[in-house]
Amino acid sequence: QLLSKHPYPYSILGHVADANFHCFIVTDPAKPEELEDVRHITHELTMKMIDMGGTCTGEHGIGSGKIQALVAETGAPAVNIMKSIKQTLDPNNILNPGKVFN
Repeated sequence: QLLSKHPYPYSILGHVADANFHCFIVTDPAKPEELEDVRHITHELTMKMIDMGGTCTGEHGIGSGKIQALVAETGAPAVNIMKSIKQTLDPNNILNPGKVFN
């Protein structure tokens, strides 16, 4: 329902065993407004998944674009613990610098 209210063609495929899905939304990359629409659609889908008890992550992790969704899903205290673990294991910030945890 969320996708069908937008004008872009899309397809969904997933992994049944862990209720994980991938959504492909077709846009024209030369049109910045379409890319911005997709960012909003993706955020809306992610928040809906979290509201339904799902997760913002899959087999590829959260990536740099879903840190706010991770906070919404797990809460700021949990994310702060993750940051603390990262700092403890990587005090010089040489592993994926500037990505999820700055």
